[in-house]
Amino acid sequence: MPSGVVFQNLLTIDTDNDTGATPVGKVRTSTIDACNDGLSDAVIKVYVSTSASGTRSKLVEPNYLMPANGGGYIRTFIVGPGERIIIRPSTADVIARVSCFEEDQ
Repeated sequence: MPSGVVFQNLLTIDTDNDTGATPVGKVRTSTIDACNDGLSDAVIKVYVSTSASGTRSKLVEPNYLMPANGGGYIRTFIVGPGERIIIRPSTADVIARVSCFEEDQ
């Protein structure tokens, strides 16, 4: 996958939303931006893992508070080969975008 947007979607509430794995032999500098299009605050958890499921040991952003009708930059991560960003929102109104710069390892 070349550099650019690798994921953009309305996220499923209380579910691990897998943004896709970094290809073998590549490394990504990935940035997460999101907005909460709802009327209630949302809590967002972010994991970096080799699995499509987030586990406590892979949690890198435990309780990012996204206000109602708010949005912005969450974080930037270095994501290695086979690793992926997983996003879990507490509401059904969160839209996330993951952009990256991808290069050879």
